[in-house]
Amino acid sequence: MATVAATFEQPRTDLQRVLVAGAVVALLDGAFAVVLYVYIVHATTSGKIFQGIAAGLIGRTAALQGGSQTVALGLLLHCTVAYAWATIYYLLLNGLEWLRDATSTTRGKLVVGALFGATIWLGMNYVVVPLAGLRVAPLSGWRFWVQLVWHMIALGPPLVAIVRADSNR
Repeated sequence: MATVAATFEQPRTDLQRVLVAGAVVALLDGAFAVVLYVYIVHATTSGKIFQGIAAGLIGRTAALQGGSQTVALGLLLHCTVAYAWATIYYLLLNGLEWLRDATSTTRGKLVVGALFGATIWLGMNYVVVPLAGLRVAPLSGWRFWVQLVWHMIALGPPLVAIVRADSNR
């Protein structure tokens, strides 16, 4: 019987931490969207999720008619936004001493992560989505609350923990 073991080095530089955090957020958020909207709700296809993201840049008709090219564009835009949030958090962390202090413990990372996750969702829903000409999830709808809780539990805390991995700052 053969055994395979993988070890991952902890990112050492600020740039590595931001890149890993952005990739983790993009992967988790993309996977969640596909599982929720394709497999649980049966509302769309995975390709159309990313075409919907591309629609914010090139319009709905062009995005839906663009096939795999607009799926790829939507995926690129999705990743760009994830990296942007990781970069924003990195800049906040390095500019605000109280934030560095608050995230010096695991509990602090979890609390700040939940708050930053909520900030990401609110920023996306009320700023980025309308600027892209897409539909906002209404406060009264289930999608708003599912996404808010998801961002608070599964996106913010990992982002904060990865970017703040060097506790000796």
